[in-house]
Amino acid sequence: MSLKTLLGLVLAAFLAIGGSLLAAGSASASQVSNPADNTHFALKYDAGTSVPGHVVHWDCAGERINNNGQGIRDVEECTLTGNTGDYVPGRYGSLGLPPNPNFGPFPGFPGNNSFFWFSDFDGKIAVTWSVVINGASSHAHVDATY
Repeated sequence: MSLKTLLGLVLAAFLAIGGSLLAAGSASASQVSNPADNTHFALKYDAGTSVPGHVVHWDCAGERINNNGQGIRDVEECTLTGNTGDYVPGRYGSLGLPPNPNFGPFPGFPGNNSFFWFSDFDGKIAVTWSVVINGASSHAHVDATY
């Protein structure tokens, strides 16, 4: 991941919690009054699909963004291989509805196609999450808060 992309992720995190840019278009760590602590992580794992015996291999790398008491966020990119045709391209995520606001649909996954997202960084259950599967079902973008 390039430094430009990493800075963009940090800025997006600050904007999401109500931070402000100190310079039009960009900001460096020295310009932000309360910088986030980022930790890079990578993980490979296999996940089943809605078709018994089918497996998708997830090869993920991302950033754990700790906004110094203002929230924790994982942003990651995953390459998908294996039986990826079982996944339905689109954006999926937590629905925010009681009694389980962090529960949401994910067509192509086993079971009832709804589940909680567990962090690839430390296994915690996400409060909110979204996964975008590309049109070829070969790439996933994950964004989750804890």
